[in-house]
Amino acid sequence: MVTYYAAMGKYRLEQFDVGSRPVVLIAGNEYGVTIPEYILWNALLWNILNYDALRTDCLQKARRFHIPMAEADFDQTLERLLFRGLIRKGQGFTGAAALQELFREVCLVPVRLFPWQKAKGFFRLLLAGYPLRVARHIFGPDRLSNEEKALLNTLLVCPALSFSPPQLLPAAANLYLKRIVVLERGEYPNGEHFGYIRHDI
Repeated sequence: MVTYYAAMGKYRLEQFDVGSRPVVLIAGNEYGVTIPEYILWNALLWNILNYDALRTDCLQKARRFHIPMAEADFDQTLERLLFRGLIRKGQGFTGAAALQELFREVCLVPVRLFPWQKAKGFFRLLLAGYPLRVARHIFGPDRLSNEEKALLNTLLVCPALSFSPPQLLPAAANLYLKRIVVLERGEYPNGEHFGYIRHDI
């Protein structure tokens, strides 16, 4: 059985007198998260990872930032985020089936990164020790296939598209991995649909 994970929503940093804390925003709701929860959620933002890759990434980041996180803590954190709906899980007998389950009945919502935000994110990755080619791949010019352009144009007209057609799966996954859309629930609690959103890096 193949299992993939991805993050739902976006985030912002909430300011306090003693500092700031991350808050995950999904469908108009705010969800406070602990530092271990944020490490795991952030590892999946614009990433699609299996269990082993996610665990390795999170445990390495926890050691790097001196955050206590044993393997048992990781499993508990993962289950909490799944229960709260802050991350999604897709399973299937093949990778394609797991990916299709991951994107089933979620909304693809376009995000807009302004040039100064891309530059800030680019240099932040370099300062964090990421290779130049990785930073360029993430924050470089968007190179979209015809299918990706068509899907993105549809999203810009209808800002929240509930994804289901399997033929659009590669384009949908690529838009997510290229940091052009985030995954959201279909509606706000009051029934209103999503509007066009901007993600602040």
